[in-house]
Amino acid sequence: AQLEALITSSVNDQSAITTEQVINAMPDHEKWRIDPSDGKKKKSYTPVKSGPERVNTGAFDAVDSTTMLNILMFLNCKEKYTCVMSVCKG
Repeated sequence: AQLEALITSSVNDQSAITTEQVINAMPDHEKWRIDPSDGKKKKSYTPVKSGPERVNTGAFDAVDSTTMLNILMFLNCKEKYTCVMSVCKG
């Protein structure tokens, strides 16, 4: 709601929106993603490392990687996330 109000206000006032205004209008649970110094998305502090592929996770162990990829291609984002979290060891 705050972002929408900010945009409406900007249009009505014919003024530009600053990065600081956008960050302040973001929900608190999303602000951590943005670097306030430049308004860009923060880089990951823990890069993903390679490792064994879906080994002994219990979920989907019997499904080979090619079939798993084909299944994931037909799912929406929320369903993909649920599947990924089921096989993630992190």
